Parts: sequence; C-alpha cells; structure tokens
Amino acid sequence: MRPRVKIAQSDADIEAVRQQCRDALAWELDTFPHLRDEILTHSEPSAWEAFLSELPVLYARDKGAMLLAEVGDIPSGCILYAEVEPGIAEVRRLFVQPSARGLGVGTALVESCLQHAKEDGNRSIRLTSARFFVAALKLYHKAGFRTCDAYYEMPPEIRKYAVFMERSL
Repeated sequence: MRPRVKIAQSDADIEAVRQQCRDALAWELDTFPHLRDEILTHSEPSAWEAFLSELPVLYARDKGAMLLAEVGDIPSGCILYAEVEPGIAEVRRLFVQPSARGLGVGTALVESCLQHAKEDGNRSIRLTSARFFVAALKLYHKAGFRTCDAYYEMPPEIRKYAVFMERSL
C-alpha cells in the first residue's frame, strides 16, 4: 500500500502530527540512550509539550505546513516546514514510524514538503539533522540536499552532532 501525504488541518490530523512528534522523541531516546542528555537538551519534556501545542501557529499555511503521512488509515509519519526568512523555508521533524519504514513514507513526505514549500513561494529550503540519523541523511542527499555552513548558533554539545543542509526549490 502506497503512503498518502496530506496537509494536517483538522484537529484530528494536527493531534496525529503531535503524536508523531512525541513518538519521534521516544524513538530517539530509545535508539540513542547514550545521547539522552544531548537529546533532552534540545527537547526538554515541558518545553517539548509547549512546542507541540504551538504547532498550528508555527507551521501555519501559507508560510509553512504540517504534513501527515498515512499508510491505509494509520498515521505513519510527519514532516514540518516553515518560512524562516523571505523565500527560505526550513524543514523540521521528519519522522517515519518504525513499522512503516521501507514503504516509501520518508520519500513521500520529503517530496511533498519540497513541492508545498516551492508552491508557497520559497526559493530554497534548509534543514538541520544529526550525524547519527544515517537513513535520514541518505534520504535528504537523494532529494538533492547538500551540506552547508551552519545558519544558526547552537550549544557546542549539540553542534558536534549537527549537519546543516540546503537545496534550491
């Protein structure tokens, strides 16, 4: 079954995106227990929930979107993007449920994100990932992203793991 990607607009879809983000954090903590402190520096639980409550504002249409992937009727992943300066969008929070990996969900999410960001008038798109997200980095490279210089400051304990990428739209 092919994944379907849609803009999350209904309350149910927005809550499904929030749950995907929660699942992403839980997956990171389970998969990289030796990096727990670094992960929680970036995603401290109370700040994380505050961030999730603001998703509809932070990723509001026409300058961004929350995209939800489904396989059948089951939420299977998400990706977020928003304009960060005129003509430049930033990707945030790509996640694919472990049970949906290998089904093309990540590719469908990235392609949909690129299409919507371009339709929104962006000329380029950026992202920050982590060196240990090997599958995500491979997907981003395949989608045409290339490494670039850091475009914002971050604490050194997190910066050593960061990979900055961008591509034209």
